[in-house]
Amino acid sequence: METASHQNSGSMRWNTVFPSCDDLFALLLHEEKRTLQHGGINFEAISYRSSELALIQQSLAYSNAGTSVQIFYHPGDLSRVWVRDPRSFRLCEALAVHQDYTRRLSLWKHRMIKRYVREELHRDIDEESLILAKMHIQVNVQREFRLCQDSWRHPGEARWLDQQMMQWLHKYAADSCEEKQA
Repeated sequence: METASHQNSGSMRWNTVFPSCDDLFALLLHEEKRTLQHGGINFEAISYRSSELALIQQSLAYSNAGTSVQIFYHPGDLSRVWVRDPRSFRLCEALAVHQDYTRRLSLWKHRMIKRYVREELHRDIDEESLILAKMHIQVNVQREFRLCQDSWRHPGEARWLDQQMMQWLHKYAADSCEEKQA
């Protein structure tokens, strides 16, 4: 039979061997450092906020202005990030302010949209221009599907369409489809 002190030492080993759930979760995500400001985080020109994040910023404002914190994100879903509290080391979730923009938005798509803003719209990258560019791209892709729907019957081609989205926006796909049909 094990003694109480032996049981206690075993549980201490258990806790030091296995990290917390937050640590395991963070292993699955990508990590960056950002400055916490006004209750939020800005990552890739997207603002993220939460009430818990505002409390962290408020408590840190008295000790360190402009504290750098670790953020974690999933590159396939930019609708939320997780911020590690530098005092308790817990992760707190922060949602994107513009959830309509970040719904089903991957980091790759977001970077393509930023590129579209710079190269096609000739605008500074801010949340308003990102939303506008995403709408432009969606309209053009939907139009392309309607015009060339006979050509796009396989799911693999839909992925190719997603990868070629920026190239199609530089060309007038409608003209090329009409030429093929003529």
